[in-house]
Amino acid sequence: MKKGVNKDKPKGTEYNILKAIKKTKRFAEVKEAARRTDKKRLNAEARKEKDEKQAKIDAAKQLTLVGYKKGYILVEIDGKIEKRKPFYPKLTFTKENYKTHIGDIAIKLYGNHIRIREILGYENIVKELAFEIEGTL
Repeated sequence: MKKGVNKDKPKGTEYNILKAIKKTKRFAEVKEAARRTDKKRLNAEARKEKDEKQAKIDAAKQLTLVGYKKGYILVEIDGKIEKRKPFYPKLTFTKENYKTHIGDIAIKLYGNHIRIREILGYENIVKELAFEIEGTL
């Protein structure tokens, strides 16, 4: 009997079929591992972007509203007072609903629209803002 010959191993076409099955399994495992690592990378990138955006929003909420002048909301940023254009909500302001929806007015800070009710000093300018909006209605 020759050395290295295995009687249990299939011969010929059966061996080729078994070999092809093993190869497809191996390729499927490699493909699955690549898919998992790609998903991990995409999730990490999305998490990083989300954290950066949230940090900007948190920084914007720490700013102080100073007042309202000539159609602009005044905001104190790094010791300087800057003007920001208000973005009104899609609903139309009427004499009945403007006081309840005045906090939904947004201003753009650090590339994001932030509602003024979430910013420090909102309580100080809400009456002034209501008076100005009431004058335009």
